[in-house]
Amino acid sequence: MTIPNNIKKEHVIRAIKKVDSDGMPEKRDSNKFDLLYGGNYYAPKYIISIANIFANGEEYPSNLFSGGKETNNLLKSLGFNIVDKKDRQISDFNNKKLDDLNILDNFIINEIRPTEKEQIIKGRIGQSNFKRELLFIDKKCRLCNVSDECFLVASHIKPWSVSNSKERLDVNNGLLFCPNHDALFDALFDKGLISFEDDSTILITSTLSEESKIFMNVNESMHLKMNMFDEL
Repeated sequence: MTIPNNIKKEHVIRAIKKVDSDGMPEKRDSNKFDLLYGGNYYAPKYIISIANIFANGEEYPSNLFSGGKETNNLLKSLGFNIVDKKDRQISDFNNKKLDDLNILDNFIINEIRPTEKEQIIKGRIGQSNFKRELLFIDKKCRLCNVSDECFLVASHIKPWSVSNSKERLDVNNGLLFCPNHDALFDALFDKGLISFEDDSTILITSTLSEESKIFMNVNESMHLKMNMFDEL
């Protein structure tokens, strides 16, 4: 047998929330792949089993379908991110090193100016799960198409400083920019000098000179493609 074809994205999200609430049995953990959602990892096959509760009224027996390709392909087709456990282990190791660096930051973080503190925070975010999830959506700057991941910055639409813990990890609240356009977005968007129409067309204030627009690499032909994901 195969996975019921009426399992939809909303059923998977409800399954994730149920696992968050109830926990996941140890024996149902995955071997090779994880479902990455909201900064957390889940066993793909178990999530599908639970999703069937919301689609068809009962947990779907794990012996009736296979994990791996069958399960992963369904979740990917519904817009979810599947990651190799090996990549996760590397990421966790890197995050552990970042945690060690954060211990050093704590000795000085309260002594620096707010703008410098935000730059440090952004540096940490740029190497976190938040950036990795954004890279699954798009692999280039939203304004100029720079695609080298080393130069891409994970930027928050609603500023980090005023976001709650959920919004800080929500990919719907994030965009990838090159360093230049990340600074542009912070400086001009926050000050109301640029904005965007519902169709993503850029709006530039008439007070911004042509020289400034050239210097900042911003022009009227730009479009800002927003993330097309449901709310968490």
